[in-house]
Amino acid sequence: MVITLRTMVRPWMVALLMLLADRDRSFGISHGSAAHVAEVVPATTNEDVDVDAASVNATEIASVGCNYKGRSYDPGALVNTDQPCLKCTCVTGSLVCHLQVCPELPDPPPPGCVIVHKKNKCCAHLQCYYGSPLQNAQIKNTTDATTTEMTSSLSARLK
Repeated sequence: MVITLRTMVRPWMVALLMLLADRDRSFGISHGSAAHVAEVVPATTNEDVDVDAASVNATEIASVGCNYKGRSYDPGALVNTDQPCLKCTCVTGSLVCHLQVCPELPDPPPPGCVIVHKKNKCCAHLQCYYGSPLQNAQIKNTTDATTTEMTSSLSARLK
């Protein structure tokens, strides 16, 4: 099957034509398929390009990378976004993102506990303190200033 296009061929165009052709073969459709597309008239160029859809295989289509904020990513690569709850992957030239769902936390938190939400982390978590509030503040002071502030404010409330 040869389709004459009067445009710059994009990978997604070839993929769409292949999908339409496969769909029509599997359902026995004889008209309205990609095989009946005679010409696409673009606004970009007058050059004719012959594309044999059967010669383009799935590996070539799947090898299309992604661009996000000026960086290039290979197919299958994880793409970091500025949204900590979005987990994105490069799939055939597009970003496919999934939203992380956080567990529900008790509101208000139980006595001796606080809800901690760290910068650049998607989900908050429950931090509970046992023993002397002063001991907990000293232990947390070495790991995380935000947690120390919360522990200190908890200590002040308990006095």
